[in-house]
Amino acid sequence: MPHLSAVGISGLQAGEDVNHRASASGMLQREIDRTMLIVSLGLMRMRYAVVAIKRSID
Repeated sequence: MPHLSAVGISGLQAGEDVNHRASASGMLQREIDRTMLIVSLGLMRMRYAVVAIKRSID
């Protein structure tokens, strides 16, 4: 796995064509968006759990 990432980094440093870099940043952006979605869904789930616990205590 480190070998693959090293190849990717050296490829970008060598200045591969712009399209490849654009698609790589697009993939990164999609990954970030997905991560943010997962995090926000997790936070919503936690909030509902806290509300449910408070209701059960009352």
